[in-house]
Amino acid sequence: MCSAAITSNAGVRPQGCAGGAGVANGASALRATSLAAAAPTPLSGSLIGCMSTLRHRSLAVTAAAASGPSSGGSGLGGSPPPSTSFARRRPPPPPQRAAALYSAALDLARSEQFDRARRVFQAAVTADPCLLKAWVSWAQMEKRSIPRGDDGRWDACRTVLQRGLLVNPNAPPLLQAWGLMEMQRGNWVAALLLLDRSARLEPRNTPVLRWKPVVEARRTLGERRRARGQGSRTGAQPGSH
Repeated sequence: MCSAAITSNAGVRPQGCAGGAGVANGASALRATSLAAAAPTPLSGSLIGCMSTLRHRSLAVTAAAASGPSSGGSGLGGSPPPSTSFARRRPPPPPQRAAALYSAALDLARSEQFDRARRVFQAAVTADPCLLKAWVSWAQMEKRSIPRGDDGRWDACRTVLQRGLLVNPNAPPLLQAWGLMEMQRGNWVAALLLLDRSARLEPRNTPVLRWKPVVEARRTLGERRRARGQGSRTGAQPGSH
């Protein structure tokens, strides 16, 4: 054997390979070194604490993963906490959204931004077709947005109210608004029919029937009917002889 210099914890000095005592001492030194290497090394307090922390974290992650999305925690598979949620903000329900759009449309109409107001009114009644005041305000804006003397203003107003009645049949506010518009237009027969119908469906609309323009229109129409009746009877008398 070749000579070897082995240092052990026992303090064995290098021995030559020639001689039994040297070989025996060398073998003893090798055995002592192997035993020393195999013996457990005492762990320091900091290392024990680190291992304990890692074990606790591993258990926490495993428990969070097993709990699934319904746990609401921040582990694997769970939903993130509200502060870190990336979900988009929900839009408000249709009635609330329609009310907000209606308010915005009124502001635009007051500032005479009629094109923008028209689009926002459309969005409001699309969000809530039963928002009757939006239909009425939109119709009034259409009448105001077109210069006086242009018959298109009446047509635009009438069209909006008729659209509202298609989705809200017999809605008293729409019938009343349409009747008052026809009254301004001079279409007294249509106006009285609409206003009377509105009052029958909603008794609170009855005071409108006592307004002076409505009363005068009804009286004028009555006088015309009576005059036509008298004229027809007068014209029929000569032929009766």
